[in-house]
Amino acid sequence: MALVLTLGPAGWAQPQEPVLIPTAELESIRENQQPFFLDVRSAKEIEELGSLEDYYNIPVDELEKRLDELPRDRLILTA
Repeated sequence: MALVLTLGPAGWAQPQEPVLIPTAELESIRENQQPFFLDVRSAKEIEELGSLEDYYNIPVDELEKRLDELPRDRLILTA
């Protein structure tokens, strides 16, 4: 499953309930919407559990300080 985050031209949208996307739907979203994949786990968690090649890592405790690294023109999916 993935969590959808929305970041528009004016910044983050008002907080909303997370939207969980079943893994089976991710391939269709990947092909049709070209999302940005964000992995918010720590380096230790990634080392232990692995990650997908095209996921960009920003640990959740660093996310607020690194928001400028996220695209504002793409759907963001996070794991």
